Formats: sequence, structure tokens, C-alpha cells
Amino acid sequence: MTRLNIYCGQVNSKGGSKISLLHLIELFYHENIKMNIYCGGKGWFTDQLEKKNINYSLVEEDQHLRYITKKSPMIKKAFYLIKSFISIIKNWAVFTRELSDKDTVVFNEPRDIILFFPALFKQKVKKIVWVRAEKLNLLTKFLCNRANKVIAVSNIVKNNISSKINKEPYVIYNFMTKKPLLTDRKNKDNIFKIGIIGTIQEIKGQLDGIKVLDMLQESGDFEIHLVGKIVEDNYFNKITYEIKKRSLQQKVKHINHIENIPKYISENLDILLIPSKTESFSRVAMEAFSVGVPVVAYRVGGLKEVVIHDKNGLLTTNNNVEELFKNVKILYENEVKYNSLVQFAREDWEKRFYVKNVKKDLLKLL
Repeated sequence: MTRLNIYCGQVNSKGGSKISLLHLIELFYHENIKMNIYCGGKGWFTDQLEKKNINYSLVEEDQHLRYITKKSPMIKKAFYLIKSFISIIKNWAVFTRELSDKDTVVFNEPRDIILFFPALFKQKVKKIVWVRAEKLNLLTKFLCNRANKVIAVSNIVKNNISSKINKEPYVIYNFMTKKPLLTDRKNKDNIFKIGIIGTIQEIKGQLDGIKVLDMLQESGDFEIHLVGKIVEDNYFNKITYEIKKRSLQQKVKHINHIENIPKYISENLDILLIPSKTESFSRVAMEAFSVGVPVVAYRVGGLKEVVIHDKNGLLTTNNNVEELFKNVKILYENEVKYNSLVQFAREDWEKRFYVKNVKKDLLKLL
């Protein structure tokens, strides 16, 4: 292997896949692995690289590509791709000139095809594809079948995709490169603080969290911190309506974005609630465990694997708000159980999700 080639197109996206990519780059950087890092403009992602003194090259994306999202209709995607076609061809030409035999190209997400498409047809170039979504779409399937190696972020994802592609995926969990500082969370104001962290959209289930908060009011003093960017306005309006309807305005805090999630969890939350309808891994659960905060979550996707029931959190039947409420109440009322989850969460995080215990398998694959 001469170099790893890595691309980040949406440089202002602060989602889990981008944070995972930053941690990969940081690991490779500290292991003195040669990298070509391409970025589709200046933004949050390049700011993070500069803070770590990691070099990158700019490959300016056509502005029309910014309007393409996962939920964009196919007609809209095709329209903007056509508008951007000349720019894409130019970037392909630049990348191809810099690509060498024996290089490795890392597809962190399907969108990387915008720059790395030519590498898929070079036999001597090694292609590694990360699958970070629970379900396999056509583009990801195409990438997997052209790749030399496929890495799934959980066994759940591996099981979902194994029969649909022409090779057996490896499993490498998402990881963290630093041990966060722990905060003494002694509850000085006697308010039990629950966090729901993730983009505000229906699939993340924040509305179920509001219902849980309402059901908890007779049991003690609670509040919920909703942390995340609003991506579905109609869904956020529903949440706002339910908050007002149940007179919970003083019990709910909405924070649009936080830079250091483990620090925020450690300093502000007693438990993390994850009422998501689907999760391939759940980075935020891992981040909660890194600071010893238990998780209460629906038994879906990668959460069934990341959260070990009755060890570092409690799992609940999917869409069962009543059971979700009961599990939160258990951790509020049972201090012995709560403390046992806190202790196991931190110990388990270090074994499964800390870079020192992940990098051996990862570097071996590369």
C-alpha cells in the first residue's frame, strides 16, 4: 500500500459518518500512514483537520451537488447531477492523475463516488467500502460488489447485507480516539436529566421521548434535552405542539448543535434516551458509554448490539412508549441498578470502542 485516498464532500455536515471519518483519519495520521485527503470545499470538516495539523487537498464541488440529499427524489438527483456533470468529469480527471497502482481508496459513504468513481475500474487499486446504513441501497450494493473489502459497522449490518453482495463483510465497530474527561454528575438541583441526541426527524423518535417525559411527571422532577439540528420542520412542529399541549415548556430544552457530545453528556445528563426507529450502530450510545452514562433505547438495529441489556443500559420493545417510560423510571428509582450500569458502561466502552482495542483489526484489513 502506498497511500490511502479519503474524500469528504459535504464539509459542513456534522453527522455520525463524518465524525467516524475524522476518527479514522486521526488514527491513520498517528500511525504515520500516507494519505491523500480530498475535501469538497472549506468548512467544518476542514477546520477539524487544520486543528490537528492534518494536510488535505481541496476539490471544489459544483454548488448544485449540495442540493442532493438522501431524501431527494430521483428526478431531482438526476437534474443536479446533469448540471454538475462537467465539474464532476474535471475532478475525476484530477483524481485519476494522482492515483497510483497499489493505492487504497476508502469509500466512507456512497456519495464518495462523486470523486472516486474512476478507482472502481482500476484493478490494481484496492477499494474498501464502509457500510454505515442498516439497509443496502442500489448504489451501496454496486460499491460493495466492486470493492476488495467491505466493512460493516455492526454485526446487524453485516447480517443484513451478506446475502446481497458477492463477498463476506468484516465488522469493525465505530470507535473513539480519546478518553473523555469524566464529570461528577451529583444532582445538585434534584432534576433527573434525560437526553435525546440526534437530528430532529421522525426516524429518531423524539416525539416518543416527549410522551415519556409527560408520563414521568408524577414520579419526580425530570427534564429532557433535545440536542440536534432540525431537518424535518413538520416533525419539529408536531413536537412543539405536543410540548405545549402537555404543558412541558419548562421541562424541555432544545439545543441545535453541540461540538463535543461526550463532554455535554458527561456534564448535563443522567441517562441517554434513544427512541430511534432504526440505527445501524448508534454512535451517540457509544459516546454516552464513554462517560459512564446509561442508555435506554428501543431494541432496533445496531442498538441491540451496542447496548447490552441490563449491563450498560436497558432495551425496550420497538415503539412501546409505556415500556420506555418504565425503564427510565427504573433507573430513576433504583440507585443500585443505575450505578451498576454506570460502572459497566465505561469499562465496556474501553474494551469495545476505544481506538487502542480496535486499531489492530482495522490496520490489518488495510
